[in-house]
Amino acid sequence: MKEIELIGKRKAREKHFLKQNGVIEAQVFDEDIHFLKNGIYEEIDKVKGRCFGIIVDEAHSSQTGESAIKLKSALADTADALKEYADIEGKKEDEIDANDPIVREIIKHGKHKNLSFFAFTATPK
Repeated sequence: MKEIELIGKRKAREKHFLKQNGVIEAQVFDEDIHFLKNGIYEEIDKVKGRCFGIIVDEAHSSQTGESAIKLKSALADTADALKEYADIEGKKEDEIDANDPIVREIIKHGKHKNLSFFAFTATPK
């Protein structure tokens, strides 16, 4: 039997594995490796260092809604955002608590260098 990840035990910075000998082992990381989606922590390691173009049809006010915030939260390069926030605050990156609710909220609402939104709307006359 190979070790098995216990996905239900995931946290933003943790993975848990059931080892062959029946012991559960936790791995803890320095930065978030998962994001919360519909109550389940999903992998986010494929986002770091990548850029995304988001095309929005009929965009009137949709860029300020909950869906847009969740999309930004899932695709934003949080490491880059935390570095920028630390620079603004005049602090070192390791002095910023990425799990602080205020910091998380700022990251969700802020501008991200790795995200480009292209919104279209047309109202025929």
